[in-house]
Amino acid sequence: MCLRLLTLTCLTFCAQAQINGVPQTNRAGDDGNGTPRLDMFGLINILYWKADNNRDGTITMAEFEDIWHGFDQDNDTNVRAAEFIPSWAELTRMSTELSTAYFYLADIDDNGVITNSDLTLVYGRFDMNGDGTIEAEEFNLKWQQLWREAPFAVLYLRADTNKDDDLQQSEFSHLFSTLGSGDGSVSKADFLQNWVTSEFGSTSDADVIFGDLDTDANGVLTTAEVNALFPKYDASNNGNVELLELIEMQRLVPTVDPSTK
Repeated sequence: MCLRLLTLTCLTFCAQAQINGVPQTNRAGDDGNGTPRLDMFGLINILYWKADNNRDGTITMAEFEDIWHGFDQDNDTNVRAAEFIPSWAELTRMSTELSTAYFYLADIDDNGVITNSDLTLVYGRFDMNGDGTIEAEEFNLKWQQLWREAPFAVLYLRADTNKDDDLQQSEFSHLFSTLGSGDGSVSKADFLQNWVTSEFGSTSDADVIFGDLDTDANGVLTTAEVNALFPKYDASNNGNVELLELIEMQRLVPTVDPSTK
């Protein structure tokens, strides 16, 4: 299926969901121009429908690769940032920042290109029981995880001021500073507001995350409080926090039960 047709299908799905009164969760809404934006479960449903070509309830490696190869505009089997990011933004109505985050989450070897080698590793993350295929529940759970990881990937990219694809401790301490007013610390009000305006998720999500981070419960998240988390996320103990280490912060985001939506 061509990307344009898939885009049309996605947007039609979202519009119909709004007409039918289906709740839109997390980063749903519109793109500011009245065009519906996919919510988490809308995105998962569309991607699963796209991937499971033969409707057998499982996704093979070839089917999984087909999701990403849909963004390969020059048909060289590699997906570059310039191919993926604008197309993903068009498809999902996500911001360029969030679309960039999804690219980096798939570019496992961090070489600026999503290759089949990257996709093999990503496929392994989805194949939670290790049986060589991805079942519907695995697909659902891992895409929910990616959805929760994406905001932290954006914050990672913002904080990586020297653009070396790692966060040194001085950069890590400012991980959330872009959600504040400029002095490095972040008030609860600013955190909640900017979490939502950055399209990261809901106010209730932000409230839970802030409560976990604000260890002295004084309503202000300081660089010292963030800095204290550095050893926890420097899993390799090499003095840097890599993206795949940092996105473990997604565990701070409350999970959503689709049966309640």
